[in-house]
Amino acid sequence: MNQTTAEIVITLGSGIFTLVRVSAIAPGDIAKTVFHSMGIDDLTARDREGRPFPLMEEGKVIEALF
Repeated sequence: MNQTTAEIVITLGSGIFTLVRVSAIAPGDIAKTVFHSMGIDDLTARDREGRPFPLMEEGKVIEALF
């Protein structure tokens, strides 16, 4: 997994912005953060026999954005 340091700038409609520093961020972190912002926190599915399996095993929500 490729991780790097990132600075995320959030701009509001009124021109106000904030800078959030994240020390280690991976593609899975971004994906889980996007799903979380849409209210989707359960990323599991079931196979034909009803067994649960994760749709995404890696990544975590970037809490500093919320």
